[in-house]
This record gives sequence, structure tokens and C-alpha cells, in this order.
Amino acid sequence: DRSTAASIADQYMEMYRKNSSLLPETATRQDFRDRMMSTYPFHPTLIDYLTNKLSEVESFQGTRGVLRVLSLAVRNTWEKQSLVPMIHVSHLDLRHDRVVAEIVGRTGNSELLNIVNADVGGVDTGGLEGGRSNAQALDLGNPHPKGFPMHEFAWRTVFLNSLVGRSEGVTSKAFGVSEPEAMYQTCFPDLTPTQVKEALKQIEDNAFYLRWDQGK
Repeated sequence: DRSTAASIADQYMEMYRKNSSLLPETATRQDFRDRMMSTYPFHPTLIDYLTNKLSEVESFQGTRGVLRVLSLAVRNTWEKQSLVPMIHVSHLDLRHDRVVAEIVGRTGNSELLNIVNADVGGVDTGGLEGGRSNAQALDLGNPHPKGFPMHEFAWRTVFLNSLVGRSEGVTSKAFGVSEPEAMYQTCFPDLTPTQVKEALKQIEDNAFYLRWDQGK
């Protein structure tokens, strides 16, 4: 629905202008509105993440892998009737076994699933003591006004940006994510950059596995 795409893009641009000091410069460029309309219902940062990071891993199978993840994201969003205006990196549901297989498995990072379960929220989180990840516990203790799992969304973004370039560490352009970029990839009109920033701070204080190094 192109008229809906235009309306949604305008809402994002208004949010970006109000929070320009927290976000990368790209977010406030007028041509970014056109790009949002062209990639709708996917947010451009999701497309960039898949094509510039994950598709660089040979076992992910490039364009085929991107299309598989996008189709799973649409299906998962539709089945859950998630009331999100666009699909972001943070909406790649790590509690869904097929999503985990495509993203974590095909990039050769299966040994990190304990991090997903303990800190983020994964397929086997329910089997842990308490049955919740650290992010889920934070969402329960400090819920978003409209019920969005803002801590889990923020942690997903950080985790998913940590799957490529691990062997090189922070020297790799693909490994890790800066705070402005994490807010950019996660926020939408009902989940503002300020709220994501606070969620990232809470994660930093409570996560078992989060690490900061050289601004990432």
C-alpha cells in the first residue's frame, strides 16, 4: 500500500528530526524518506544489515539467504499480528527456531545460543531457572507504555550485529554496532530513540555477555 508507505515514512522522518542528535546523519536526510518508501514494509537498516553483513558469510548463501530471512520475518510478524510500522533488525525473532537456524546457524555461530537464551530471549529460554532472559526480566520490571519488549528488541539488535567479523573483533567493520546505529536500527515512532537508549543502558548494567570496546 503505497499511500500507507508514504504516511509511515513521514512519521519516521518526524521522529528522526526530533531526535537527530542521537542518530546517524543518514536518518535525517530527505532522500531517506524515499528509500523507506521503496523498501516498505522493511526498514532500510534491515536490508543493509542483511546485504552488507550477513550476506558476506558464504554459508549464508547471499541473496537466497536474504530472501529466506525476509520471508520468515514477514510470516512471523503476520502470524503474531505485531503492531509495528516497519520490520526492523530488532524484529527478527530469536525465539523462532527457523529464524535462529537461518541467521545464527548458517553464519556458524551456534555456540552463541547460550547468550541468546540467557540474555536476549531464545527458543530454550523457558528451560532456564526463572524461565526468562535478562532482557525479558527487564521488560517485565520496566514495561514499555504500549507493551513493546524494548529491552529484548535492543538486545537483539546488538546480538545480531555481533555475528559477522568475530575473528577480527572490533577492527572489523562488520563486527559490533555503535550506540547511535543500534538506536537507528531499533527505534520506530512508538519506540523512540530515547527509550532505546535507556534500554541499552539497562542492558549494559544487567546483561551477562555484553561488551563495550572502541565505541562499539
